[in-house]
Amino acid sequence: MAKSFQDKVQSIIKDKKLELTADQYMAKNRCNILTVNFFSVGGSYVDDSEVDELDLPDELQQTALEIRKKLFAESQRKMIKKLSPVQTYFSLVKGFIAIGVMYAPKNFYNGGWLWGAVAMFLGFFLTLICIIKLIEARTVLGGGSFSEISFKAFGTKGKIVADILMAIQQVGFCIGMVYFVITSLREVVNDIWDVDSDQIWYAVFCLVVITPLCFVRRIEKFSFTFLFADMMIVIASIAIIVYACIRVKDYGWGDNVQLFNNDTWLTMIGSAVYSYEGIGVVIPILEVTNAPELFPRILTMVLLTVFVLYSGFGIFNLFAYGEYLHDKPLITMALGQGWVVYVIKIMFAINIVFSYALMVFPATLIFEDYLFSRMPKSRQRQWLKNLSRTLTVVFTLVICILLGDKLDKFLSLIGTIASTPVAFTLPCMFHYVICKPDTKGKVIDIGIIILTLIILIFCSGFNIWTWND
Repeated sequence: MAKSFQDKVQSIIKDKKLELTADQYMAKNRCNILTVNFFSVGGSYVDDSEVDELDLPDELQQTALEIRKKLFAESQRKMIKKLSPVQTYFSLVKGFIAIGVMYAPKNFYNGGWLWGAVAMFLGFFLTLICIIKLIEARTVLGGGSFSEISFKAFGTKGKIVADILMAIQQVGFCIGMVYFVITSLREVVNDIWDVDSDQIWYAVFCLVVITPLCFVRRIEKFSFTFLFADMMIVIASIAIIVYACIRVKDYGWGDNVQLFNNDTWLTMIGSAVYSYEGIGVVIPILEVTNAPELFPRILTMVLLTVFVLYSGFGIFNLFAYGEYLHDKPLITMALGQGWVVYVIKIMFAINIVFSYALMVFPATLIFEDYLFSRMPKSRQRQWLKNLSRTLTVVFTLVICILLGDKLDKFLSLIGTIASTPVAFTLPCMFHYVICKPDTKGKVIDIGIIILTLIILIFCSGFNIWTWND
């Protein structure tokens, strides 16, 4: 019977042209490992409106909403063309390499070039181990979101802690994104018209443009931003390297390039954790690859790519600019003037405006689950959700303006407070409780848990203590 229902749903999806490509599936479920509303064995977010628009037969309409969501999610996933190993690699790369690369030079300035490379390698190693542990725990349970795994491992309190940490992490990412938009647009306007405009106007612009995009329920509509973002990152990175080479030719290598920055080296740990921000794309891509047995090897290569690109880009620009980076969280702030620079900044800002809705999506789901899950479906609930999403955008913009040039330290703080437990501590705790490993496995789990708790407490305290340094 279930298979018969699924065949009918697949036929309806095909008729209404609701099939998803792999990129759309990744966009829709970018953070499905994190989100609360997680349906089907593999896991996929489905909004109520998507099911309502299907015009299902009576025998399906009479089933519970959660059953219909599950059928819809499973049917969409099974209709996706599978990815080859090479396609899997590039899809993962698209998910992992994001705007964080633009903060890399300042991060290496804060840590020192050698310590920065060491911290990035430790981040690569721990991220790989902990993603595999999380997948193993999820496999034992037969699927489930991060919140559901937390609940099954530690009950309601565990779920609440996980949800809070995930919401903080995603909102932190969004603050970094709007900072780039505000800063880039302001620099372009100030340079072209020789004015000193107030950043509040650019924040208002972001509010007016971004907020309606966050109202969109069919989040896969923004899948095009993955490809566009990657194009902009490549173009911007090449331009930045060219400008750095020109600077080196004209002025020589930068001054005060430290191997180890005694004053702010601990902030690099949080920054390194923040750099591996693509964990949300792992499960969606695993579900649509045609070679799951090769996935751990592909994932290793992807994380190694992130390590090499971030470290190489950060270290090269640190040596090129040196002390000039001390008050520039974004490397684009060091580029100077020129139409090439202006075009890159504007195009990058446009991409981030559209990408914001994807990044804030998991936090939005968490907020709405706690606030509105018990409300019956109605127009009032829809507008309350829209109000909640508006307030989230307002919050990220206000914090962005208040932070000023301290954004790099803020993102490092988010990395230690929220990203460290989400990426490292909790997956090992899940693995320990759910998988019940042997003695060696328990020692590894406990060791990583203790190490990451030390990072969380010590590095967060150091970030706060040295905030004004």
